[in-house]
Parts: sequence; structure tokens; C-alpha cells
Amino acid sequence: MTDTPIDTVTLPTVPLSATNSWKAAVAAAAGQCQCTGCGKTHRATGGRCGNHQGRNGTRLHLATDGNAYCGPCLPHHSTTPARAAPAIGQGDLLALLTGA
Repeated sequence: MTDTPIDTVTLPTVPLSATNSWKAAVAAAAGQCQCTGCGKTHRATGGRCGNHQGRNGTRLHLATDGNAYCGPCLPHHSTTPARAAPAIGQGDLLALLTGA
């Protein structure tokens, strides 16, 4: 039996799938999202995102710049361009499915 409420969401601090690069980035960030401004307001946390790995269901992700960001901040720091969905008309559905 534990002293924590049953509805508390707790994730492991280090996921089983963590790579050495991820561990180094999260350690350098002290387990906190490294975002300092992505269009969201981070005023309440001194200009830095307040999300921490494992707290309230938050997972930190390793970005292409080598920093660790939470899910909401990651797209603002990704250097990979978003891919647009191919323009397919409704009449082309059969062609899409058959590969023609």
C-alpha cells in the first residue's frame, strides 16, 4: 500500500526505450522542458516551460537540435518541415487504393 492517491498519474523518470542521447539531454535540462518561448506563454514559470518528465503524464522528447521538449512545445522547435497531405479528389479513391 502506498501513500499516493490512486488517480495520480506517474510516469517513470527514465522510460525503458530511452537512448543515451535522450538521457543526456534530459539530464542537462534537469528533467524540465527546455522551451523558452514557442508562442505559448511561459511567464508563470520564469520564461521557461514548466513541464517536467514524468509529472502529470508529461513525456519529454529529444528534438533534432539535441534539446528535450514536452509534446506541446516540440513542434515549435522541430526543424523537420511538416509534410502536406497529397491532394486527392474523391473520384481518385479507387486509384489510391489500387495504386494506379
